[in-house]
Amino acid sequence: MYSMIEEKKTVYSDLMVQTVPEVSEEILELLKNTVFGVEGKLRYRQKEIEKGLRLLEKLEFIHVKKNDRLLATTGVIRRETNNGNSLYVRYLSAYNPFKTSSKKDFNKKISKKGIIREQIGEVFTNHFEQPFIDENKKGCFYAYVESDNIYSRNLGLSFGFQPVRKINTLVFSRLSPKKATGIKELPPDQVDQFKTGIRDYYKDHTFVFTEGLENRGKLYSFFEGNEMVAGIRTYPVLWEIVEMPGVTGFLMQKMLPYLPYTNRLFSPRNMNFLAFDSAWHKDGYEHAIPFMMEHLCAIYKINMGMFWGDQESHLIKSLSNSGKMGLLYTLNKNITADIIIRPINMNETSLKELVKKPLFVSAEDMT
Repeated sequence: MYSMIEEKKTVYSDLMVQTVPEVSEEILELLKNTVFGVEGKLRYRQKEIEKGLRLLEKLEFIHVKKNDRLLATTGVIRRETNNGNSLYVRYLSAYNPFKTSSKKDFNKKISKKGIIREQIGEVFTNHFEQPFIDENKKGCFYAYVESDNIYSRNLGLSFGFQPVRKINTLVFSRLSPKKATGIKELPPDQVDQFKTGIRDYYKDHTFVFTEGLENRGKLYSFFEGNEMVAGIRTYPVLWEIVEMPGVTGFLMQKMLPYLPYTNRLFSPRNMNFLAFDSAWHKDGYEHAIPFMMEHLCAIYKINMGMFWGDQESHLIKSLSNSGKMGLLYTLNKNITADIIIRPINMNETSLKELVKKPLFVSAEDMT
């Protein structure tokens, strides 16, 4: 990781692009006040964003500043994945410092925005991509953008990203979750066995990584006798729902939180849920995943959870068709996002081989 701040001023003397290898207070302040999502669609605020950021390793930020005031930031995480070195881009959709409601300022601001995009693109190229070129290594950037977020999608395209696959968000819920037997929180000496289960299960996926898995949340496994046959990681997350339109939004914001029984599921202002990821199972134990989700909802006394995965992954298909995801899944079904990538030093054949496989999704990238 770069240990020094690199900066480049634009032709506008009051605008600057920087790379910063740390989570600063100004980054936290900006992201705490960021509303994620798409106007007219689901929008939310991450209320405990600092907790997650502090746990992320190999994370750098690209800053856009004006007169020492932070306007926008985008994070990049360096990862060793099963398909080589990868760069995951976070908060790409948060970058939009030049919105304007006034047509009067449009021509002036759009020219600035183009220059800022150019400078951001140069940071991607020179700071993050060039080491791959120098060492003759293949790799790529990747990120997720909401399918309806035209601004973020176009921004990604302007930086050389291309949409290649889709992921689904599955919502799990139980009005009265029940504990089960055979499910145990893993001690440190069984973490490696858990990670082996992940690598075996996702061997036909890309961007699989297990480094630092145990640093956030807890790992749980389902045992058949003394044999570990399934596993999942979980941790609690707190969001505030800012907007959720349509019939589903009306039900989830205006009705369910105030009706007997369904008011246990969530509160829009303090939507507490469990993030699930790194789920795997041995053959014949597909049922163990929703079984563990319910058990963990009971343990944490939280009535809903979320799980993310590539649309073509075995587990997403299994969970979607299981009939065991609960009421909130029935209301929301699959919420989709685009996977966008920018290849580095890859020929067309290598790129086609990469993108034809399902992609492994970490909850840390979604929360």
